[in-house]
Amino acid sequence: MDPGEPEERPGPLEGLRRSLARRHGEALLAEVSADGDPRPRRDTAAVLAYAVALAIHGATIALLGTGVLLVILGWGTALPVVGVILLLLAWLLRPRVGRLPDDAPVLHRAEAPQLFALVDEIASVVGTTGVHAIALTTDVNASVTTYGARRRRLLTIGLGLWEITTPQQRIALLGHELGHYANGDTRQGLVIANALQSLATWRYLMRPISHPTVPEMALNVLYLLPYGAAQGLLMLLDQLTMRAKQRAEYLADAAAARAGSSEAAVALMDRLLVTDSAETLLLRMSNVGQVIRAQDAERREPWRDLWDQLAAHVDSIPEHEYERQRRVGILRGHSVDSTHRRTCAGPACSPGPPWPPRWSRTTNDSTPSTPNWPRPEPASPAKYSPGRSGWRRYPDRFGGMRTGRLIGSGRSADVFEVEGERGWVVRRDRDGWGDASAEAAVMEYVRGHGYPAPAVRAASRTEMVMERLSGPTMLAAFETGEIGAREGGGVLAGLLRALHAVPGRGSGDAGVRVLHLDLHPDNVMLTPDGPKVIDWSNAEDGPPGLDWGMSAVILAQVAVGGEVYAELARETLVAMLDGNGDRVTEEGLTEARVRRAANPTMSAHEVQLLGDAEELIRALLH
Repeated sequence: MDPGEPEERPGPLEGLRRSLARRHGEALLAEVSADGDPRPRRDTAAVLAYAVALAIHGATIALLGTGVLLVILGWGTALPVVGVILLLLAWLLRPRVGRLPDDAPVLHRAEAPQLFALVDEIASVVGTTGVHAIALTTDVNASVTTYGARRRRLLTIGLGLWEITTPQQRIALLGHELGHYANGDTRQGLVIANALQSLATWRYLMRPISHPTVPEMALNVLYLLPYGAAQGLLMLLDQLTMRAKQRAEYLADAAAARAGSSEAAVALMDRLLVTDSAETLLLRMSNVGQVIRAQDAERREPWRDLWDQLAAHVDSIPEHEYERQRRVGILRGHSVDSTHRRTCAGPACSPGPPWPPRWSRTTNDSTPSTPNWPRPEPASPAKYSPGRSGWRRYPDRFGGMRTGRLIGSGRSADVFEVEGERGWVVRRDRDGWGDASAEAAVMEYVRGHGYPAPAVRAASRTEMVMERLSGPTMLAAFETGEIGAREGGGVLAGLLRALHAVPGRGSGDAGVRVLHLDLHPDNVMLTPDGPKVIDWSNAEDGPPGLDWGMSAVILAQVAVGGEVYAELARETLVAMLDGNGDRVTEEGLTEARVRRAANPTMSAHEVQLLGDAEELIRALLH
């Protein structure tokens, strides 16, 4: 149901805050569902919030005034030093106004008159005015804010979200964002937003020192009272504005429905459920850009259809993944911190008469005239029929099968027991990126040619029921000393040679073989029946030199990383290449580096190691 990475267990205060947020959210949902009137209200909590915020700003002004007096009147003593410290503190706590981003294109009305006209028209529908500037980013998100002392309005459109929505959903998105300007969200105001920032700064400056020395213990005691006061006021202001924040989100949902229709607003919220998967694709393409050579125009070609690739990827996500995400959102409950809620629970989604489409300005083909780029047809999932091995592809779930306890986790998938069946496990992808059905087909194909891969009983797009293997991974065996680096490198080389004896599945070319493309010590299980290779999600047909290059690059990255396994990885790499250097081709090594950078699970640090890793491999080959 919820295979995301587990959150850290919240402390008592954070646990209390989440509980109150959930309680307020459920009460507010019941309220707006009953009378359908979520309009902003200036209640007692809002008045108290402003009073607390003004008191906090008053304290900042007092620090400023005291600092000035100490510097002027205490000249000739040590008081000016104290005054300077107070002035610096007042500077850190000062109210701030937003600024236009300097790392993204910013459009003004003269530069994009049609886009601004569209925004103005939607703004009039939701009961507010337009914006002064529009920023374009690559984020899978959208937001509104203000900038400058005159509080001018800024709309930020993330192309990553824009490109995975339909024209009508885009109108709903703009309606949602513009609705925030008229919905009474006190946290967006200059007074309370800056008060929250000041309290957060106080808390940061006065936080206890971790693992303190004896003198630092005394300092922690001195900080205890101001830290507690800052924490208490922050919680108080948070609670006083929590209900207004949640009400503002419901109002924004209603604005989305008025602008684009209830159907479009609900569909937009469904799209927001899979933004993590869209972000993964964008990260993958960004990593590719860090290693593609500038002069290689052919390799830059995929960037030209980046947004089409993104749209096609999101369109290929099956309905059962959306349903799982909806249930996860219900389990996780209400949140006041998310930029957009991940489940539909506002007025746009509540029972009652739906909002019809309110947009009237259309083009000749009767589609809303929002900026639009060509969109590809949804990608069709591969079809597989039952084979001689008896495995089959299920469209959404495995009938009658129940998963048991979690027994392992990787970067992108978790492995669970199957209740009542000791010899099988379920591997479940967390982000819906790969296709377990296609992976299962490869595994059964190579097993049919005698290659040591786990048996597969059933598979869907995101789940696979596979043979449960006993024994450590090669990496774990390295740690316990059961196997040495030289022996491990020899095993990897033998597995690569054996795999490349298996002909490609769709080509009669003798040079095309089955490739694993992720063969390393943590993907080899040392079972009582011998080594078996797992994780075939990257497998494809191609030249063996690419597979050798991938394994070499993976080991070399660890070897040059300077971490605990660095020397072990280097020795394993040397042993793997011993007598096999001619199998690592120039084309394979270059392509392996590009593909490795494209791996969405790679960190920025790991990508930066690729240059040194390639140099190490070339040095060992020569």
